[in-house]
Amino acid sequence: MSAPERIAVIVAGGSGQRMNAKMPKQFMLLNGKPVIFYSIEKFHECNSGIIVVLPEDQKENWNKLIREHNMQIPHQVTIGGATRSLSVYNGLKMVKNGDALVAVHDAARPMISVSLIERIFDEAATKGNAIPVIPVKDSIRRITADENKSVDRDQYFIVQTPQIFHASALKKAFENSNFTSFTDEATLMEQSGLKIATVTGERANIKITFPEDFIFVQSALNNK
Repeated sequence: MSAPERIAVIVAGGSGQRMNAKMPKQFMLLNGKPVIFYSIEKFHECNSGIIVVLPEDQKENWNKLIREHNMQIPHQVTIGGATRSLSVYNGLKMVKNGDALVAVHDAARPMISVSLIERIFDEAATKGNAIPVIPVKDSIRRITADENKSVDRDQYFIVQTPQIFHASALKKAFENSNFTSFTDEATLMEQSGLKIATVTGERANIKITFPEDFIFVQSALNNK
């Protein structure tokens, strides 16, 4: 039995307002290369087809970046929606093979490793899906209008990407749900009744959200 086709939907639809930068964070230069290129290269190393989901106003800039950096990795491009979920759905519509394993990944996570991608794909091939998680290392509290109390951090994990599911199941979940309210695919699939399989993620696989995140990632790359 042959291994299922691998496809990465790399979501680059955000505006990056919290970075206080002139352009979306996923297109900023990180050690001389656009942030998103790091993820594209890693998935390409894992023999994955690549679909890039862009903001509509970044199409011209994308073509410019490809020319300037001589990026020759084959990929498809589609336009994102008003929310992350809509952007993922637009990318998913381009996947024709329902049996393919689709990895949804944030373009702003450039530190993803080939070994982590492989582990998640392998787990998904066995379990039908897989997502990376890391344990919470700090003390945490539950604070609401009615309570303020500590909780057991050993029961909580931080969710990362890529999150991998079979294309047909993920499409069906999007089509049957009010998916605009979900912040990740695992939550959407869980609402569809799927049991989510997890693998241990990597602390370096952070999402660049604030300027200090960019500085951390830049330093980590320089010290590799």
